[in-house]
Amino acid sequence: MTPARSKTANDPLPDLSPMIIKMMKGKPMSETKGFARIYQPAKSAMQSGRAGKAGWVLSFVPSEAQRADQLVGWYGSADTAKQVALHFETRDQAIAYAEAQGLRYEAEAPAKAAGDIKPKVYADNFKFGRHENWSH
Repeated sequence: MTPARSKTANDPLPDLSPMIIKMMKGKPMSETKGFARIYQPAKSAMQSGRAGKAGWVLSFVPSEAQRADQLVGWYGSADTAKQVALHFETRDQAIAYAEAQGLRYEAEAPAKAAGDIKPKVYADNFKFGRHENWSH
């Protein structure tokens, strides 16, 4: 069994917790966590089905603008909250989570369905008694 590692002056990883606590001190929890958006994801334009799109998503709005990296020119930011997307079965569950965590949020209204779409059949192009022209 190895003994616990002791802190030395040459330790490359300093303890940042006092600095983080100092930065957050005096700010409300909602200000330090950012702003959340609650919405129903749209179906993909590349697929006709709605599989996997039944729930609600809580995602965080980026708190800072992206900037170009000086070395390689890639765009990015230090905000990692925008990578988090929490999935919920209902809108009320997502709102309850945001309120319990002290998040500022915006909940979008449920998306309206497109209505009843009459399925088209290729054979209808050649059916007897068709009223439209079918030549080019």
